[in-house]
Amino acid sequence: MRKNFKENIVVFGGTFDPIHMGHLAVVDYTLRNNIASCVMLVPSGVPPFKSNSVNLSKEERLYLCRLALIDYKNIYGSEYSDRVFINDYELNSPTYSYTSETIKHIKNTYMIEDKVNFIIGDDIVDELPKWHDAQYLKNNVRFILFNRSDNKENTIKNLIDDGYDFFRVLNPTFEFSSSCVRGQKMYDMLSPLVKEEYISILKQKGATFL
Repeated sequence: MRKNFKENIVVFGGTFDPIHMGHLAVVDYTLRNNIASCVMLVPSGVPPFKSNSVNLSKEERLYLCRLALIDYKNIYGSEYSDRVFINDYELNSPTYSYTSETIKHIKNTYMIEDKVNFIIGDDIVDELPKWHDAQYLKNNVRFILFNRSDNKENTIKNLIDDGYDFFRVLNPTFEFSSSCVRGQKMYDMLSPLVKEEYISILKQKGATFL
C-alpha cells in the first residue's frame, strides 16, 4: 500500500512481539489528536538490541499486526482505520533491521526531503545515541515522544541540546507491554483477534497456560 508522504505520516516501528492494546492506543491517540494523518507500522526484522529475545517469528508478528488492524477498526471504529497501514521492509531484510536503514528506505521510496516522523516511548530516549548511524537519525528524524516515564526530562533536554528533534506528546500513560504479555501471561492486554491467534501460536509451540 503506497501512501502519499505529502500527508503528515508518522512511522511507528517496533518488535511487536506481540502487538498489544497499548500499541493500538498509541495509533488511535496519534490520529485523533491530529499528531499525524496516517500511521505506518513497521515491524522490525532482527532488531540488533533484541536479536536473542524475540519469541515470535517474522511471519507470526506480521500476521498478528494484520489482525490488530482489523481489531483496531472493530474497537475504535472505521473513522481512522484506513489511515493505518503496515510496511514490511524490515521483515524482508536478511540482516539486522536498523532504524537508520529503514528511514533511508522510506525517504528514498517516497522522495521525502524533510525529516521523517518516528514514534518512540520516552523511556528509551537515552538509547538513541547508541542506535546505528545515530548522526543520520539526528539529522533526518523528528522523534514523536510518547509519555512512558517520569524521569527522562534531563536526558531529553541534553539530547535536544545535542541536536535531536523531539515532539512531546502529552498522552495518558498506556499500561501495556509485550513483556507482560509474554512473561506474566497477561493476554487481556491483547485485542480480541490477536489474543485468539497468539494463544493458538503458543499452543502450537507447546506452551502451558497455568
